[in-house]
Amino acid sequence: MFNQNGHLIFIEIMIITLMSVSISYQHGKMMEPPARNSAWRAGFPTHIDYNDNELFCGGLTTMWQKNNGKCGICGDSYSLKQPRPYESGGIYAKNVIVRSYRIGSKIEVIIFISANHKGNFSFSLCPRNDPQKLETEKCFIPLMVNGQKNFELQSNVFGNISLSVTLPKNIDCKHCVLRWHWRGGNNWGMCPNGKGAIGCGPQETFRNCADIVIRKQMNNSKKTKNTTINENINIINSKRKDKKKKTDKKIINIIDNEIENEISNSYEIKNTNVNLIYDETIHNSIDDNNDDDGEISKKCSCTCSAPEKPSSNILPSKSSPTTSSSFIQDNKSMTTNQPEP
Repeated sequence: MFNQNGHLIFIEIMIITLMSVSISYQHGKMMEPPARNSAWRAGFPTHIDYNDNELFCGGLTTMWQKNNGKCGICGDSYSLKQPRPYESGGIYAKNVIVRSYRIGSKIEVIIFISANHKGNFSFSLCPRNDPQKLETEKCFIPLMVNGQKNFELQSNVFGNISLSVTLPKNIDCKHCVLRWHWRGGNNWGMCPNGKGAIGCGPQETFRNCADIVIRKQMNNSKKTKNTTINENINIINSKRKDKKKKTDKKIINIIDNEIENEISNSYEIKNTNVNLIYDETIHNSIDDNNDDDGEISKKCSCTCSAPEKPSSNILPSKSSPTTSSSFIQDNKSMTTNQPEP
């Protein structure tokens, strides 16, 4: 009898343990844009929070039994003194802008789910210009997600979930707060019609807040996949353009110098006592005498005495520059195609 009772107690302990483990992993967080609780993972100078996927309003029991179903603005327990840790003025809310968006754009939002417990997502925006001003529920405006008011989370989805959230067309702000709200749906409870079902009644709730900027017009910025504009993109692009200009100019100077050196020397190709002298006339007509296959037509002047060296100031036309590599290849072609005496 003792063994049976001991066995039953062991089974009960195992069930409670498994339930606790299951509950502890049923969390989520907003990764893009990086929320206040996870911005440090993206390299921003914010306070480190290793439990950044546990902003669940203090937990199911605290939220519904102690706080009567109320939750802090950004996922804290409602019973905490304001400013709460994740609200403006709190230890994790350093007013660090993580993203800048264009007014009225559709932005990509990524939510990471550790374990799925159904329910739905919703998003809202608190437009403000004073980062020291405390957020309030009245400030938040509902946003459309994937063209709907809510996103229904299917039971077989987990990991990173990419969503499209539409920003208002008439709102711009220097310090907006974007909020993700997740109401779970895996608990059994009483529905409004008086019947009991899974998803009704009190459910675990998560909230995350991110600090963003919404501007009327972005200055000299490129569109990104999610229309997110990084503050440093203009500087990076400017440096790349300057570097490319310097590189192109350096290459052109090298080519011009090589061509000038080639021209300054008389090209004397010996073949059966006949000297083919590259003179000024040929140089000026290289571009005009090119055949369709790229070879120079045989309009060389043959002479037994070398004329004066061409002037080093003679350069190819800027409208059709000739590179030194093609120039040398043409002369090789002239050498190999000479008729036998």
